[in-house]
Amino acid sequence: MSEKINNLNPNERFYLVILFGICISLVEAFSQYSLKSKNLIIGVIGYIIVSYILFNSYNYEALGHMNLMWSCISIVLCFIVGVFFFNEPFNRYTFSAVIFALIAIYLGHLSDECG
Repeated sequence: MSEKINNLNPNERFYLVILFGICISLVEAFSQYSLKSKNLIIGVIGYIIVSYILFNSYNYEALGHMNLMWSCISIVLCFIVGVFFFNEPFNRYTFSAVIFALIAIYLGHLSDECG
């Protein structure tokens, strides 16, 4: 990992990891929206951008932790896009899964604080 990141306290690292995760997830959600709307080229370009951001995030965070954060943030954002843009139905189980994803983000932060 980079020297810059090793000098940050766990909260500062968490915010950086969350920022990467949000950027990746927003681009991914837009890409999925494009693919679902049958706009293949934009969707594929979006996933290329996702790969580039993810590649750069590994300079600041380990693969497993970054992937955990990205996956959970992506679950939340894609759920929101599905419900609000595509009027996809959801039930208490889907809503519970999103809550568990938010809990996983918090637990990932706690694991970073504990070393």
